[in-house]
Formats: sequence, structure tokens, C-alpha cells
Amino acid sequence: MKTSSQLLRIVFSLVILLTGAPAAFATDFYVDNRIGDDLYDGSSPQQVDDRSGPVRTIHRALEFVRPRDIVHVANHGTPYVESLEIVGRRFHGFILEGNGAVVSGARIVPFDAWQMLPNGVWRFSPRRKAFYQLIYDDRALPEVACPRDARQLPALPEGHWCAWRGSIYYRVLSGRTGSGRIGTGPAAPSPQSDQPLAFAAEEVGITLLDAEDVVIRNLELRHFRLDGVNAHDRCKNVVLDHVRLIENGRAGLAVGGSSLVGIKDSELIGNRVTEVLNTEVAQTEILDCKLGPARGGLFQRKGGHVLVDGEDMK
Repeated sequence: MKTSSQLLRIVFSLVILLTGAPAAFATDFYVDNRIGDDLYDGSSPQQVDDRSGPVRTIHRALEFVRPRDIVHVANHGTPYVESLEIVGRRFHGFILEGNGAVVSGARIVPFDAWQMLPNGVWRFSPRRKAFYQLIYDDRALPEVACPRDARQLPALPEGHWCAWRGSIYYRVLSGRTGSGRIGTGPAAPSPQSDQPLAFAAEEVGITLLDAEDVVIRNLELRHFRLDGVNAHDRCKNVVLDHVRLIENGRAGLAVGGSSLVGIKDSELIGNRVTEVLNTEVAQTEILDCKLGPARGGLFQRKGGHVLVDGEDMK
């Protein structure tokens, strides 16, 4: 196993190496969800002709990538709603530059999916079960924990939700079933408001497998059903730099198998179960990051090592 000081050197040297790589060794691809088109080749930040210009989705840009390439994501304030995969050796020495853009896994709950129950409670049953998240105005609504063996629905304060028997239950603010935002905080008046509720629908923000010497920076991943970033296995020297992993249904960052991941100058906040999940023989090093709170604690280590600012979390 690498010591914390060895991994620390790897993290910083990798950022310097990749960000300072000569242009001759890299191809730049551009993504723009405002003016882009996935029929373009991604070779330019602006449309040049019928074939050349930015692609619309990050997923499309990743299909072009080869070792040492760079993907630049335009940030116009509108989230990219997609789930990404960085899988395979062709991502060796790869950079994903987010420019502060948001990648979201949230989708609007269909109007006809809600069922109204007594006492201002509404019910919605997602197709995929467990690790739910209910969202309003780009923020996760407050949840009431419900034991798995609970025989009845727990008491729900207004504007709160819970997961029980495969469904999401949400209690509206009393006397307010119409449209429009009221009060303070993120609570919505009704699932049928002008700004309807959303749920964490996409599985994982970024899945990595067999990727090596990868830098992901200046990107926010939020409201995915499982994890913001999941380094599934055999990921070597992956660096997350100035990323925000916010309010995902399980973990902000999950690292498994034999993966080695460093995350620096980043935020992992409000993820539903834990901020960092480390399993098997994986190793995660966290440097100068803002963490928590998470309902299940900042870290869940089920094997391997988690180091925070050089200290091994037992």
C-alpha cells in the first residue's frame, strides 16, 4: 500500500503533469448544452460548419476521447442532465475540465405519478428502489428516517418526506395545495406546483473503471440516485480537483476494488448515506476538503484505507 505522503505526491504531480502537457500531445473537445449538437465533432467551442462545433452532451464528447485528450465543458448555468462513464484504458492521462458546470441526475416526478392521500400526504413510487432523494428548487428536501421494519408511516412534518415500503411519501405545507413557492427554505407547497418536485433518477454521476491518470476538475455532480462519483475498480491515480459532490442518494464519492483516488480542495456535502464510501482494498485520500453532514456519517470504510489530510481513518 502507498503511504499517505506517497499518494500526496502522486496527486499533485499528476495535476501538474496533465494540466501542463504540451498541446501536441492532446486533442481538445468542447461541450456546450446551449449551442452544441451531438452531430458535431466537438472540435471547436463555436460552430464552424455543418460538422464542426461543440457537442451538446458530455457523454458524446467522451465517445471521442483518447489518451491525453481534454474535454472542456461550457458553463451557462443550466445543468447537464446525464450520467457519464469513464471506462477503459483509452482514458489514460485524460482531463475533464468542468469550468464550474453542474451535472445533475434529477428528473421531474411525472404529474400523474403522484397519488394524494389523507392529511396532506402525497405518494410516489419510483421504478428503482432504495437510495431515494426528493428535490425542490435544486435542493434536497428534508427527510424523516424510517426503519426498514416500520409497520406504519412515520409522522411527517410539513415539507418533509420519507421512504417507506418502496415509495416516497411527502407532506405538503398545510392549506397550500396550489402553485407558487411560499415560506422560507426549500419546502414546496405541493407536488403539483408551478415548480414541481424532482427525484434522483440517474444512477451515478461519473462511473470510472480501468481508468488511469485521470483528472476531473471544476465540476459539480448532484442529485444522483447512488453516487456523485464511483471509481468502481482498477482505477489508478484518479484525481478530483475542485469538485462538488452534493446531495446524492448514497455517497458523494464511492471508491472500490483496487482503485486509488485522491480528492482535493473539494466539497462533499449532504449526501444521503455517507460522504465517502470506501470498500475492498481501495484507497482514498482526501486533502483540504469540506465534508458533511451526512446521515450515516462522513465515512463508511468497508475495507481499504481512507486518509484525510494525511491521517488514516480507522
